[in-house]
Order: sequence, then structure tokens, then C-alpha cells
Amino acid sequence: MEKKKLLDLAEDPRFIPGIYNYCDRWCERCTMTSACLVYSTLEDASDDPAGLDLHNAEFWEDLQQIFQQTLELIKTCAAEKGIDLEAVETDAVIADAAALRNKAKNHELVQTARLYADRVDRWFSGQFPAGGFPASEDMASDGRSVDPILPGLDEHAQDAIEIIRWYQHQIMVKLVRGLSGNDEEASAENDWQRDADGSVKVALIGMDRSIMAWGTMLETLPDRAAGIHPILLGLEQLRRKTEQTFPCARSFTRPGFDISPLVS
Repeated sequence: MEKKKLLDLAEDPRFIPGIYNYCDRWCERCTMTSACLVYSTLEDASDDPAGLDLHNAEFWEDLQQIFQQTLELIKTCAAEKGIDLEAVETDAVIADAAALRNKAKNHELVQTARLYADRVDRWFSGQFPAGGFPASEDMASDGRSVDPILPGLDEHAQDAIEIIRWYQHQIMVKLVRGLSGNDEEASAENDWQRDADGSVKVALIGMDRSIMAWGTMLETLPDRAAGIHPILLGLEQLRRKTEQTFPCARSFTRPGFDISPLVS
């Protein structure tokens, strides 16, 4: 994509500013791609059938071009706003940020989310020891599903597995971001919303959808309920504790998603 085209896209009124800051990166399932600048740049790169193949060298070459063009856009915007891109954070600021991240990773919510992710892996390994379904890290990061090889499961169950795997680790990642930001913003004056609440809301939505997906698995595989119930209980406990820790997260208004009639 040419620099001029990227600049024109950035000024296009159909794109909602910041909509990509509080999404789950699942473009394939998103109802708001038409309002997303980031998706538009990727869509342009996907004119080549190989463009969205994360394992294809051509895709990474396209992304490298987008990266360079984006850097040029950043430089242009910085110059317009008088921002010095050469200014760097002090060692103390960097150390503080690292300390916040480490503190967040050791938080009870994050530990519980990590336990949930481990339980999911153990459940799939135990229920399908032959490796019928790929590990969560094998799912295509661009949002395209990796076709499962689980004979006998209907489309709803296959969709449920895809949902569970997509959010399995993302829940923890979003909680880490939210907890890190929560400490940073604790003493700051905020007129409207906090970024931490936005990140945690995405984690909560991931929990909601995962719970629904596990419910589908219960209906499809009632004979395996004994293994699913502990996972569901742990996830629900995590969800409730998260809501208690971040009481404003649910009410956070995500640009586009929470004000669009396309989103239920």
C-alpha cells in the first residue's frame, strides 16, 4: 500500500478511531471490519490469495511493507503534532513499567487465567489423545480456523472448540494488560474511561463466549461432563472475581463495538 493511500485511509470518516484497541483480533468473526483501519490495510495486502497465509513468506513481505508505510505515517503525524520521536523513556520509567508487568503476571486473576488455559490443554489432550485437534498455538493467528479432525462432532461443536481455543490464552493476556494499566492509572485523573477497564472488558467477553462454548460442548458430549464441569466452574469463578476487581469494566464503551446496532 502506498503512503498516500494509507494517509487517505487514515482520514476516511468511515473508520472508527481506536476501534482496534479493544477488539479480540478475530477478524474472521468480527462484524466491524468495515469500520477498522487496521483491517483495511490487511485486506489490501490479501488481494494475493497467499496474502493471509501466516506461514507464507509472501505474507510476511507484505506485512513488512505495511510496517514501513506505517512508520512513515507515524513520522508524518508526529511532525504535525510536534512530537519528538527520538525522545526515549528514562531507565527508571522503563524499570517501573517492567515492575508493573511482573506484578500483574503474579496477580491472582492472571494465575487463575493461566490455570484455566492449562486445564483446557489437559482436557483436549485427555479427551483426544490421538491428537485429533491441534493445540491452541497451532490456530492461525489471522483468525482463520485450523480445520479440526474430530469425526462425529457437528458444526456447532466444531465452532465451540474454535471459540474455546481462540480465547484460551487471550483472556490471560488481556488481564495482564488491564492489571498493568490499573496500577498506572490508579493515581491519574480520568474524565471518562480507563484503558485498563477496556482491556479487562475484552477479557470478560472472552470468558462469556468461552462459557457459552463449553455449554455447547456439554450438550454435544454429555458423557464427558465430569471433565468439563471443573473447567466451567473455574472459569465462572474467574469471571466473577474479575468483575469484582474491575467493577467498571462491563460499562466501558468500546469505540464502535458498544455503540453500533450491528453488535448485540
